[in-house]
Amino acid sequence: MAGTREIKFRAWLKKTKKMVLIEQPDIIHFLKKYRFDDGLIDSGDYFYKDEYVLMQYTGYIDRKGAYIYEGDIIFGFYEDKIIQHPVIWWKSGWYVGYDEGERRNVFSLSAVSDINIIGNIYQ
Repeated sequence: MAGTREIKFRAWLKKTKKMVLIEQPDIIHFLKKYRFDDGLIDSGDYFYKDEYVLMQYTGYIDRKGAYIYEGDIIFGFYEDKIIQHPVIWWKSGWYVGYDEGERRNVFSLSAVSDINIIGNIYQ
């Protein structure tokens, strides 16, 4: 189908400090199985809302072919500037930088070139 984007998520499990990849349609199973709102479970391990952080795939890949997710820290170039910031959802799209009230420094992810993932905000 033309014009569609691959939907993927990953979750940072705070207690175990592990990153778990969740691909479609597994996200539906993940959310349905663990019923975060009321604490119901099917069986096995489960997570409460405050025990994980969901991060979405941006639709972009770095120069090595790795998927870029929100929360990834990237190194790249924007015009003549070196960029080394986390990927964030800001207003209506994917950006690189930070928005901390009065402090704001964001660049559109699509305008950053030669991108390498160098880490993420949790590891």
